[in-house]
Amino acid sequence: MAMEDRKHIHDFVHRLWQSPELRARFEADAGAVLAEQGFAEAECALLLDGEFPALGELGMHPLAQMVYSLARNPQIADQISFGDYLEDLE
Repeated sequence: MAMEDRKHIHDFVHRLWQSPELRARFEADAGAVLAEQGFAEAECALLLDGEFPALGELGMHPLAQMVYSLARNPQIADQISFGDYLEDLE
C-alpha cells in the first residue's frame, strides 16, 4: 500500500491519540467512530481486530500501531515496549 493510501489511517491514529473526546467515543462505540471516518469495510474490520498483524495488513507504520494500541487500551503499556517495534523499523 502506498504512503498516500495509508495517510487517512495515520491521520486518524494521530487524531485518536490527540483527542480525549474522540478516544472516549471510540472506546464506547469503535465501529460508529470508524464509520464516521469513512473507512472501507475491510479497513474497519482490521482496525476493530486491532491485533498487530491486522494493523500491519493495513500498512500501518509500526509506531502508529503502538500509538493506536495504546489509545485503544492504555493498559497494554504494561505488555509492550518501544523495543518490540525496533525489529520492524530495521
